[in-house]
Amino acid sequence: MELVRIRDSPDDRLRLVRLLEKIYAQSGHDPALAARDSLLHRLREPDTDVLTPLAAAVDGEFVGYALVDRKPVPEGYGVARMTVVQSRWREGIGHRIVQALIADARRRGDRGLVLDVAENNFRARGLYEKCGFRCVREPSIYGPFATSHARMLLQLS
Repeated sequence: MELVRIRDSPDDRLRLVRLLEKIYAQSGHDPALAARDSLLHRLREPDTDVLTPLAAAVDGEFVGYALVDRKPVPEGYGVARMTVVQSRWREGIGHRIVQALIADARRRGDRGLVLDVAENNFRARGLYEKCGFRCVREPSIYGPFATSHARMLLQLS
């Protein structure tokens, strides 16, 4: 498996949109959520966006991704979303994506990376903690799934 930086080409963004739609379908959530997902809309319209996508590919198939929102927040830049296709969990793909995000942020000289993770997503929280993130805000309820999220931060400088 190798990580592939997606170069804002329409073909790559379309492949990533298809991956997000596949993940929505596998999650069992209402398909209408995908239709209302602002990140999907932003990926479909890359000319006006500051999202930096990073995807993991196995044999040419996208199996995971992360999106960094290049609009700065006080802590650095936000990881807008990260996930791995459920059928590929426990293969180290998420860890490799996070490590690539960290390496990319360090190359750019970013102060830090911040993300919000569902309070009950212990698997993801464990991954982020293993990669050096720490919880900096207690969970609060918001987001498209109206679930409780905790803010996690990785200080780089």
